Amino acid sequence: MSTCMSIGSAAKLAVQGGGTAPRTFNSSSERYDFLYETLTKKQRRVGNRTIKGDLSDWEERNVEGASLCSGVIAFNASPLWFSNWMTRIIGTTTNGNNGDGDAIYEPGTSLPSFDVLIDKEADTFHFYDCMVNRCIIRGQNVPSEEEPEVINVVVQLIAKQRVLTTSWPDPEPSLSTSSNALPDVMGKSVLTMDSTEYAYDSFVLSIDHGLIPKFRNSLNISCIRPGMRKVRLQTNNPFLSASFSALHDTLASPIGGSLKFERGDAYTEFAFGTLDNMGEDPNVRGKTEIVHALDFQCLKDASAGSPEITGTTHLG
Repeated sequence: MSTCMSIGSAAKLAVQGGGTAPRTFNSSSERYDFLYETLTKKQRRVGNRTIKGDLSDWEERNVEGASLCSGVIAFNASPLWFSNWMTRIIGTTTNGNNGDGDAIYEPGTSLPSFDVLIDKEADTFHFYDCMVNRCIIRGQNVPSEEEPEVINVVVQLIAKQRVLTTSWPDPEPSLSTSSNALPDVMGKSVLTMDSTEYAYDSFVLSIDHGLIPKFRNSLNISCIRPGMRKVRLQTNNPFLSASFSALHDTLASPIGGSLKFERGDAYTEFAFGTLDNMGEDPNVRGKTEIVHALDFQCLKDASAGSPEITGTTHLG
C-alpha cells in the first residue's frame, strides 16, 4: 500500500453466504467488481444531555451508544450477479422451475443473511450478517460516457456488526471473466405487459423489504426481520394511443407483466402477477416528445396465489 493515500480503484469486495457469522472468506468466496459503496458503522456517543452548570460536553460523561451498520453497494447487473443475489433480493422460497429448469423465486417472510468484506487498502472492513433492505434496478436507453444503458443495481444493506480484524484472503477470490459476468444492457431487455411487448426508454424496479433491526440489550444489532414489502416498477414509454388505452387506467382490471434482461443464452426475468398503474397523465413540456410515464405498484393476487414478483436467472 502507498504511504501517500488509499485510492478507490485499488478497493476489493467479496461476499460470503451460508452458515453463520463470522463467515470465513477464502478463494471460493464471491468476488465482485463494483461501482461504489457507502457501507459504514455509524458510531454514536451518548450521555452528555445532562445539565452540569457548564455549556460544554464532558469527556467524563461520554459513553458508547448503539451503532448502526448500513449503506449501499452499486453493481453492474449481469446474469452471474442475479444468479448469486436473487435469493438475497427476493427470498429463498421457490415456486417451481422455468422452461430451462431454473428455480423461480418468490417473496417469503424471511431473507438470507451474508457477510461482506471490503479491502479499502488502508484497512479491511468485515460486515457480519448483512441483509438487503432495498434493491433498486435501473437503466436508460441513452448512450453516453456515463453508461446509463448498462443496467445497474444498488443494494441497500443493514448489517449486525462491523469488525476490522479480518484479513483479505490469500489466495484471494478471483473476478469472473465468463460471459455470464458481462453487464446487462438496455438494448437487450424486453418489457412485456399483458402479453404484449412494449418499447420503453428507461425503467426503475425497486424491491423494499422494510427491514426492522433490533438491538436487544446490545450495542450491536441482534435481530433483523423484514417488516412490510413494497415492489414498484416505473417505466418511461412513448405516448401512443394503443399503449395508453391498455396500460394507463388499470385499477378496475390490473394487468400482469415481465421484465427480462438477455445476454446470449443467459437471461434474468422478473415476472409481476398484478400491476396497477399510479402514474400521472402525459403532459406537454415543450416541443419535445410527450412521455408516457408509468408507475406500477406490484401487488399480490391473494385469491389466485400470484405473488407480486418472482425472479429467475438462467446462465449460459
